Amino acid sequence: MGRPLDSSDSLPRDDLLAVIKLLGEGQLAECKTFTGWLIDTHCLLVSLPFGKFSVWSKSIQSILDTNFSCQWDLAKLIGRLNHTCFIIPHAWHFTSRIRHFTDTLATMRRRVSIPSPILADLRIWLKFLQYAANGISMNNIVF
Repeated sequence: MGRPLDSSDSLPRDDLLAVIKLLGEGQLAECKTFTGWLIDTHCLLVSLPFGKFSVWSKSIQSILDTNFSCQWDLAKLIGRLNHTCFIIPHAWHFTSRIRHFTDTLATMRRRVSIPSPILADLRIWLKFLQYAANGISMNNIVF
């Protein structure tokens, strides 16, 4: 909400309506990307966009293939997994070991060997990401 613009204002103000943005993003559609999620209102599905799914899965797969990573990459991965946990709340359990291991690392860029329990959690996360990419019913999301 706001008041109309007045030419006698001491400070120049921008118009409150972003007409160009409204025309570009405000159209009626069944599918919209909103806060990093693809929302399908016709099928009532929330899904992880394919671009995010492929990049995030590749980062996990590279850790699984090499059994090595650094704190920087793990911290970035935790942020990505945390994003996924908003529509799969029970998956938060499988980030705790990864987060704890990352917090114990001393330096950001030194490569370290990843313990087998964390590798097992990452394998489970590949399945969670696939599940999120396929779409989750809005009726199953509980906050």
